[in-house]
Amino acid sequence: MDDGAKVKKSGLLIHTECFTLEEVNTLCRLLNEKFNIPAYPRIKNKEKSQWMVFIPKSGMERVSDLTSKYFSLDMLRKLKDS
Repeated sequence: MDDGAKVKKSGLLIHTECFTLEEVNTLCRLLNEKFNIPAYPRIKNKEKSQWMVFIPKSGMERVSDLTSKYFSLDMLRKLKDS
């Protein structure tokens, strides 16, 4: 289980580079509207038009509340604040 990265002290990146900007915007909107998780598109590589979903630190508690029971014990560190 892994296709994201914790951004030290600022939030979480979900690697969605294979999605179009429109698809990433839709995912961000759904995370905001359906789950009350702040999420924003973030560019990884402008030349290749690669986009990721960024969830700021302010949304990490909500992400943890909704997902921690599905994480294996060794991956729970990804949800911890640092």
